[in-house]
This record gives sequence, C-alpha cells and structure tokens, in this order.
Amino acid sequence: MKIRLISSLVAALILFFAVLMPLWFFLIALSVVMIIAIMEYFAALKNKNHIFPFGPVLAAVFIIIPIWYIVVYRSPLGNFKLQTEQLILLWIMTTVALCACTCIFTNMKYSIADVSLSVFGLIYIVIPFTLTVWIRSQYFGFYFIWLIFLGAWITDISAYFTGRLLGKRKIVPLISEKKTVEGFIGGIIGCTAVITIYGVWMQTKGINVPFTYYMILGALSGFISQLGDWFASCIKRYLRIKDFGNIMPGHGGVLDRFDSIFAVVPLVYVFIIIVF
Repeated sequence: MKIRLISSLVAALILFFAVLMPLWFFLIALSVVMIIAIMEYFAALKNKNHIFPFGPVLAAVFIIIPIWYIVVYRSPLGNFKLQTEQLILLWIMTTVALCACTCIFTNMKYSIADVSLSVFGLIYIVIPFTLTVWIRSQYFGFYFIWLIFLGAWITDISAYFTGRLLGKRKIVPLISEKKTVEGFIGGIIGCTAVITIYGVWMQTKGINVPFTYYMILGALSGFISQLGDWFASCIKRYLRIKDFGNIMPGHGGVLDRFDSIFAVVPLVYVFIIIVF
C-alpha cells in the first residue's frame, strides 16, 4: 500500500508538471507515454501467441504525431482545413487499410484475429490520447484537462475505500473478484462530489458553467470510469496477464493506470462540445 501511494504521488507530480508546461512540451511528454502504452499492449498480445504487423503499427504512430500538431496549432493541411474529428476518422481509415493490406500481401501471415486486435489496440490507445491533446489545447484547457484525471482517480479512490469498508456483494467476480456493488456506488458518489466542487471552483476562474452540469458529468464519469477499468480487466483476462507492465510500482504499466482515463476522456470531450 505504501509503495502504491508513493508511486501515485510521484505520477501525479509528473503529470501536473507536464500539463503546466507549454503545449509543445506536453505533446512530447504525451507522445512518450502513448508509445509506452502501445508497446505494453502489443507485448501483451504475445501471451496468446498473437503477432502484429510492425510496419502498419509504426506508421500509425508516426502519422498521429503530425495530426496532434495540426490539432494544437490549428494548422491547415495544405488548402484543406480539417476538423479534429475528420482527422481522427482519416487516421482510423488509414490504420485499418494499412493493417488489412498487410494481411493480404503477406498471404495471411497475419490472421484476421491478429489484424483485428492490432487495429483495436491502436484505436483503444491513440484516440483517447488525441482527444486529450485537443482538450489541453482549448482555451482554459489547463483546467478542463483535470476533469479527466479527477474523474478517473477520485472514482478509483472512492470505490476502493468504500469497497474496503462496506463492500459485501460482488459485482463482476469473473472479471475482477474484489469489485463490489457498494464500491461501485461509492465511486460514483465520490466522483460526483469532487467534480461538482471542482466545477464550482472553476467558476472563480471565469468558466461559467452551471454546477448542475458538473454533477451530471461527475456521475457519468464515476460510472464510465469503472466500466473502463473492468473492460481493461477483460482484456487482461483474455491475454492471461495480471498487469500490462511494471513501469509504476504497485500499479503496473501505463495501460493499467490509463484504463479508466481512456473511458473518461471522450466523455469530457463531449461535455466541452455541449456546454461551449
């Protein structure tokens, strides 16, 4: 528990520093984290004897970095002024096409399962990171981005302690045997309370969004965050691994820490689109 707590505090300080720094530094830091997450995922596939097309995976990673630059600095692509959503769609289509061509032109050296898992992994990891870049690049983005991390972390902390104190009824025992109904509810309540308080504080910074919106966001974040955690557990059960990595003592790898964050990012993205 002590190692887990220290690791969390160190990670939080590094994250705060990265978010506080200029956007170019944030892009570099996030790129490194994303690459580590991708390496963890594809290394884990080997536990089920899956292989992946290295070329298309590498190409997909190198393509997304310039897209981040365009998203952040609003740079037009030639004479085409593409929106973030259009760029993401083009990236997905390109990634699918590259992986599919690898399956075809290697005479099915890579099975449909290999290609599908490769495409899924790239989308699962890259899209949330890309939306995080977009959120950070917005006006008041420094404040908005903490809605993501608070939504995931507070839910995790609230669910953990509520489950330890009150947990009796298992909720998804085959996926995560320690998760309880009481912990699930506690996670939602804790997240709703903290996000609402944070939203009220954001009003002092000139971000005038009704606190009731933050209550809704907090409740949804508390719910979806835990689904993201459980879904990652489903992936690990399939791959027969306990953790994706060991870069964070007591927590596992980058993917083990970002599983719930991946689920909250699209929610915060939609929230910003709706309220602004």
